[in-house]
Amino acid sequence: AEKKEEDAGKLKDLLALTKFIRLDWRLISLALVCLVTSTVVLLSFPKWFGKIVDSLKDLKPSDGEVLIMGEYTFLQFTGLCFGACGLFTVAVFGRVTILKLLGEKLISKLRSYIMKKLLTQDAEFFDKHKTGDIMSRLTTDAHMVSRSITSQIADGLKNSLFLVFATAMMFSTQTTLAACNFVLIPLTAYVSSIFGERLKRASKNLQKSSGSLSKVTEEQLNAIKTVQSFAAESSSLTKFNAETKGVFNAAKKETILNTLYIAVCNSAYFINYTVVFIGGTYFVHKGGMTIGELTGYFFYADFACSSILALTSFYGELMKGTGAASRLIELMRSDPVIKATSGDPVPSHIRGEIRFENVTFAYPTRPNNLIFENCSFTIPAGSNVCIVGPSGRGKSTITSLLLRFYDPNAGRILLDGVDISTYNVKSIRRALGFVQQEPALLPGTIYENLVLGYKPKDRPSLETIDTVAMKANCQFIHDFPDGYDTQLNAKGGSLSGGQKQRVAIARTLLKNPAILILDEATSALDAKSESLVNSEIARLISERGMTTISIAHRFSTIRKAKTIIVLGHDGRVDEMGDFATLYGNHNSALYKILHDHEAKKPVEE
Repeated sequence: AEKKEEDAGKLKDLLALTKFIRLDWRLISLALVCLVTSTVVLLSFPKWFGKIVDSLKDLKPSDGEVLIMGEYTFLQFTGLCFGACGLFTVAVFGRVTILKLLGEKLISKLRSYIMKKLLTQDAEFFDKHKTGDIMSRLTTDAHMVSRSITSQIADGLKNSLFLVFATAMMFSTQTTLAACNFVLIPLTAYVSSIFGERLKRASKNLQKSSGSLSKVTEEQLNAIKTVQSFAAESSSLTKFNAETKGVFNAAKKETILNTLYIAVCNSAYFINYTVVFIGGTYFVHKGGMTIGELTGYFFYADFACSSILALTSFYGELMKGTGAASRLIELMRSDPVIKATSGDPVPSHIRGEIRFENVTFAYPTRPNNLIFENCSFTIPAGSNVCIVGPSGRGKSTITSLLLRFYDPNAGRILLDGVDISTYNVKSIRRALGFVQQEPALLPGTIYENLVLGYKPKDRPSLETIDTVAMKANCQFIHDFPDGYDTQLNAKGGSLSGGQKQRVAIARTLLKNPAILILDEATSALDAKSESLVNSEIARLISERGMTTISIAHRFSTIRKAKTIIVLGHDGRVDEMGDFATLYGNHNSALYKILHDHEAKKPVEE
């Protein structure tokens, strides 16, 4: 009962997704007309054939011109047959083409809608859903849903029409023989459904094993340098071979079940035909049916049997589509906790004072691991602050909270005295500039990456872009043959780590943010480049009164900050002050962090 309710719920989800093609009702109607037309033409063939056999059985070569079925000359009949074939061909072509177009249109609409939904989700959503799983839903699941709604439902309708019409013709031709056949056909369908269910489970296990093999393959190849540097090729191959063996075992089981299923179906066909031949011969001999009627009956029995077998597998295939639909519906119904468009806009001119008031926070996926507990501190407007602390104690979390990727569990974060939870998220993110330790550059040109987030009409001039890029020490752009039109591959892989960071810094400075957040943003730069970038940032702080927050481990970055905030293990601020005072005290938390550096690494001077 529970499985039936679950299947009904999944089917409801699948039907809910038909809204994306309901507006194409004209095309759907035309596809249905084509479906019914091709079905009627094909199902009328056995009846015609039977009548032809009966009309020709007593003819002799000397009878002159033959009237087929007592009405048509041979030429007329030939034209009629070719006309029926032409109508059938056009109807099948129309049905397949229309359903294919509707399917592709549905996939496109589904992916576009879900991608739009994903772009509005908050960080909590992506913490709970793996990227690979989301990509699988956007590609494989969307395709399966499209196939179920268009092709499979159409095939189910076609086979249902075949079954109903063929059954009616069988009983109207010879009731007793039809009853004998239909004792066997449901039994065949039942056995087929049992095999079909087991085959579906075996196919799922094979897909799961194949997915696991793909995952291991990707992991091993992505870490190939690490594997080779540790001479761990043998252990990697052992792990890969274990997964390969799992795929083979799953494939072997699926193959055996599949061949048994085919054998059962073929046996069912053979038994069904045997009953028709034996029973038909008997009834023809007794005068219960003509040879032509037996010929037509044979075709209808074949249609009925094949339709029932197709419908048993149709249900399993449809359930695959409903499962995929449920996974898509889950994405479509997921609403972000932090809505990107609600709230007031951030004022155009803000001073940039930041205040944490008794902030308590834990990541949604780790609710029992508090990062902050009643944490309070103030960053004055226009100041240059560096945040230091042990690993995992919330340095980067401060950035996530300021950008409202997450909201605190308790307490408030104030921007110029106003709780940032009252502000529009997009507005906050436009006011803040953020450079990550590993900056993400998107596939496209350097220019497109620099103007990321700008509407085409609002983009700064190339002269302005070049001025800012040079201040971020991006002279290397001029060395490329295509300059700012140089194409970058995924994650900016065609640039070095330092070049990527400089492009990311230029992109952020181009926004002219009121608050600049640098999360180890100069870690990949050499000393000269770091000095140039830091000098430009210092100038911007002086000229524009920009508030700068640096998250750093490097001694050279920390000592340049005017104020140091040291986070402790208890989720609060351990100490706060200027570098000289804190570092000059050998008992201070800052001194211990810089000298211990967790693994007693040498500190860069």
